[in-house]
Amino acid sequence: MTVGPVIIALDASAQHCSAALLSKGQIRGYKQTQARGHDSLLLGWVEALLAEAELSRSAVDAFAFAQGPGSFTGVRIASGVTQGLAFGLDRPVIGLSSLQLLAEQAAAASPDAEGLIVSLLDARMGEIYGGVFSRMMTGDVRTQPVGQEWLGTPQISDLPTSPWLGVGEGFSAYPELQAESQRIAPGLFDALPDARFGLQVAASRYQSGQLEPAHQAQPIYLRNQVAKKAGGL
Repeated sequence: MTVGPVIIALDASAQHCSAALLSKGQIRGYKQTQARGHDSLLLGWVEALLAEAELSRSAVDAFAFAQGPGSFTGVRIASGVTQGLAFGLDRPVIGLSSLQLLAEQAAAASPDAEGLIVSLLDARMGEIYGGVFSRMMTGDVRTQPVGQEWLGTPQISDLPTSPWLGVGEGFSAYPELQAESQRIAPGLFDALPDARFGLQVAASRYQSGQLEPAHQAQPIYLRNQVAKKAGGL
């Protein structure tokens, strides 16, 4: 019987942080809003999750982390903790998009909905992080990216012209964008990334060999990039 990989995923890209474990096809996790001490919180959760599953650190096949976009400090903490764990065990890492974690939440909350999913996070300074995702009709991974993620001022013209579902606290921060959504995913207009929703994406990449060595566990900062916006999709 194929059991599947054991993967730990970490996220600290927004106001709260989270950690989750995939083992024997089951997902468990923690999340909490806390202003400081995310690194020690994440490490404590890793130990707690392994203890609950009656696993040792050596049983982990790979470590995944939300590499951004998001809080500059938060994504550095998640990448640093991931890198330390992976180095210590000589395990590969898998970088995840915090915006896809949101899209996976929306797809799980609205399995019968159709159309694209738009994930928005408040980037502060009058800007948002955004990404557009299409739905996957089969398999455990529910979404895939459409185009590149972007950073910019909130503009209705940047949103898809075809039907879409909105998710993420970027909609709560900018109600004018929320009004444009055909529907906000139930209870998720102010959602934040959750590591649990990155585990199936990470497992799929693990199975297909999309892995990186520990030293490549690096954050992605959209503020340092010129990203193509998703308007006109």
